[in-house]
Amino acid sequence: MARPLAAILTLILMLAAGASQATAAARGESFPRPTTLEPNITFWKQVFTEWGEAQHAIHDKERLDIVYEVVRTEPPKSNGRTPPAATERLRLRMAHYAGFLRMLEAQGPEGLGEEGKRLYELWGCPCAPGVLEGAADRLRSQRGIRERFSLALQRAEKLRPKMLPILRQHKVPEELVALPLIESSFDNRARSHAKAAGLWQFLRSTARRFGLSVRGKQDERYDPVRSTAAAARMLKHHHEELGSWPLAITAYNHGLGGIKRAVQTLGTQDIGRIVAEYQGRRFGFASRNFYAEFLAAMELMELHFAQAAKPD
Repeated sequence: MARPLAAILTLILMLAAGASQATAAARGESFPRPTTLEPNITFWKQVFTEWGEAQHAIHDKERLDIVYEVVRTEPPKSNGRTPPAATERLRLRMAHYAGFLRMLEAQGPEGLGEEGKRLYELWGCPCAPGVLEGAADRLRSQRGIRERFSLALQRAEKLRPKMLPILRQHKVPEELVALPLIESSFDNRARSHAKAAGLWQFLRSTARRFGLSVRGKQDERYDPVRSTAAAARMLKHHHEELGSWPLAITAYNHGLGGIKRAVQTLGTQDIGRIVAEYQGRRFGFASRNFYAEFLAAMELMELHFAQAAKPD
């Protein structure tokens, strides 16, 4: 006997829900989100979607949930540099917060008005000795990139369909397609000060190692198809060496040797512990935050394409 239409639709929805849960579980296994990284992921989503290029967040370098102020400045120059007047304003505001934090460390919030009370509460004080003094030395500013990130997602609409089959062919997770969002803003002609180039920001030596031709006018780093295949080979190699996609992704920024040293030093493959505890000389802010940036970009890319797929 034929099943009623309602029963068939219910079955289809159940199967779809099961497939969605399986996909989410597989993603969680490949790309775990340690609870210690959640504030970092939230911070980078704010950088990508809330704060524009004329806004700078003054924040703690280690506690990314501590944002003191979002300062409005002039937009960057055509070369991407912050105008001198904006740089000076940021310097003064950071000096302001450094002074307040040191006074709070020395005397508590008494006599420091609403600003002192706000900073004291922001840190959840009373704090252990030295916490606020240390925070005074960890001030950093981060420019928002809302406009650039929006443009990157628009570029991804054209390039992503070409890239996904290549990632599947090399048997690496499709989610890695989000990596160019933080490497090049999906600008195929991007070139860094360090002379990395293309969607995946390959240096010449690395590009050649993973199969790209870089000589004379022939530079396959700018070929979205060939460079994606090379990136898939590189990331797969990192994963084979490290046994973890979070570590493989971090090695894309920090280098395979550097991440191997981090694993050996701490005796763990836990990306959460490595981000929190590893003190390698070259393991700076960019490397420490690279995986959290990737998770934020991946989430926003998936949301963007899910919304684009919805019928009007």
